Amino acid sequence: MDSPTRKKVFHEPLRLGALASLPATRLGEEHAGKDASGNSQFVSGKGALTNSPAIGTDYHFAGNAQPTLLMGWSNTFRYKKFDLNIFLRGVFGNKIFDATRADLFSVNTATTNNILADAAGDKATDAKNGYYSSRFIESGSYVRFDNATLGYSIKNIGEYVHTLRFYVSANNLFVITKYKGIDPEINQGGVAPGVDYNNFYPKTRTVMFGVNVSF
Repeated sequence: MDSPTRKKVFHEPLRLGALASLPATRLGEEHAGKDASGNSQFVSGKGALTNSPAIGTDYHFAGNAQPTLLMGWSNTFRYKKFDLNIFLRGVFGNKIFDATRADLFSVNTATTNNILADAAGDKATDAKNGYYSSRFIESGSYVRFDNATLGYSIKNIGEYVHTLRFYVSANNLFVITKYKGIDPEINQGGVAPGVDYNNFYPKTRTVMFGVNVSF
């Protein structure tokens, strides 16, 4: 169970100093690297450095879970008896808070739990190296190659069969992203948009073969 100091570090919905609600924005502690002793430090609400940020006080605007641009592109190419259909889509400008990564970063749990290799360089005395902060906020932008279907058609092959089309189709071919989590395509709605928190199963890649018959 998370300790009380680790809960609700990211709150809805106000930008620092704002009075109106901004439903998809994030506030949280701003990570400022390590101090001279190798322990995590943060930027306080007044701009000073601190090793013990106060919940609700030392918050800074940390990004928006909603994208600024959604993109989709579909096209069909034909050459003689071949046809190729492709579909790509992308999301740009949003931020993701990777709580899963933060939970797997805590060096003070290394004696009982697995931690990420990226956390191996943190000191064992750094009790806040996995503290929920801007350290675990990343770009959620990505481009996904959703589908590609390649077909080959044979026409007028008999009295009753007008066309035979053989095809192979592949879904979720690859994703281009800098996000370090399992998949950048996470929930962007609800009460906690843009939070990756141990609740995502990776999408499968499928390949299908088939035949279309036209009589």
